[in-house]
Amino acid sequence: GATACTSTTWVSPTVIECVVPAGTGVALDVQLHLISYRRTMAASLSYDGPTITSLDPAFAATGGAASLVLFGSNFGSACAGCAISVHVGASECASVQWTSATKVACLLLPGVGAGLTVMASVDGSSNAAAQSFSYNAPRVTSLTPASVSEHGGPLVTVNGYNFGMAAPPSDELALSFGSGSCTQITWTSDSEVLCRTGTGSGQARPVAATVARSSKGPGQHPVDFSYWPAPVVDATVPTQISPLGGITLTIR
Repeated sequence: GATACTSTTWVSPTVIECVVPAGTGVALDVQLHLISYRRTMAASLSYDGPTITSLDPAFAATGGAASLVLFGSNFGSACAGCAISVHVGASECASVQWTSATKVACLLLPGVGAGLTVMASVDGSSNAAAQSFSYNAPRVTSLTPASVSEHGGPLVTVNGYNFGMAAPPSDELALSFGSGSCTQITWTSDSEVLCRTGTGSGQARPVAATVARSSKGPGQHPVDFSYWPAPVVDATVPTQISPLGGITLTIR
């Protein structure tokens, strides 16, 4: 690259040894200066890419704006001017702060999902962390109403947090109340979604919620949901009345 070896030793007419300085980059040119002669071996040397050994934290809220610290090696020495980027899943961190050859920190963007790959790149050399990162799973704190007929149909307002700062794909958002699931889910905000209830049965049924594979299952929410039996009519007495009305009708 543009950095001179820390020392150079002549070994023979065909061999020169060079102590390579600390650095970063891939496919760097190696230049040999001998008196007035200059020779270049193009794209002949690369430094090892970054190695990520751990993440702190491994989980964060969907709103982002939190610092994700990457620990490892090969982040570069005196690398304040290096081109460093960090991707979490498909999203690039809003900013990256280099601290040392073993530590960098990135500012997370809002997002959703679990088991996301964390990738660091230093001057063109990239590697993924063995450990994955996940945004916090959605948590339901209230349901309005908290019960409907077993035939379903009414719209339930589901409040909580970590539903995402933007509407996720429809196939990545799921809600269920016991054995019953929503026939339609409308994302409103990170703290609210709307559920068109389907058929179901039972009282105090546990709630489960999933956004982009990040989920909290039954029993992990501080609320429950109930289906009340729909009325059943077996008979009416009488079965025939005067057009003038005024007769008491008994429904059984």
